[in-house]
Amino acid sequence: MVFACRNEQLPGEVRLSHKLNGLLTALLDDSPAPEEQDEARSPVAIAAKFIREHYPEPISLADVAQCVHMSQYHFSRLFKRECGYSPHEYIILVRINRAKHLLKTTDLPVKIIAQNVGYQNVTTFTNAFSNRVGLSPSAFRRYPV
Repeated sequence: MVFACRNEQLPGEVRLSHKLNGLLTALLDDSPAPEEQDEARSPVAIAAKFIREHYPEPISLADVAQCVHMSQYHFSRLFKRECGYSPHEYIILVRINRAKHLLKTTDLPVKIIAQNVGYQNVTTFTNAFSNRVGLSPSAFRRYPV
């Protein structure tokens, strides 16, 4: 659809409506596609889901490894090989991405956002955010989208 629109080859209204409906339905559907079902059962996918569901809580490598019934050492190597991030870095990225969303969509103070995404100390949160984003949380909030 994007290619057709860019090249001024717009499909008919009925065809465009049908494609948009299919796209929106797919976005709302939580069940994995058939080719994703095997991936969804992998220990790394299970662990990533665990992290995304529990990021506001204190999460240790032991907690995540335990949820997939693996040793910390073996799990950590497998996770890094499949994701490209260590489990610890993935937890930080999930927290930072959620913080970005909260900074742009709410007026919550940075301290509250830090607590909502799993940081007990606002300084630790600010340092982690600044190191990964290149801006402080307050500057990110003011930065135009």
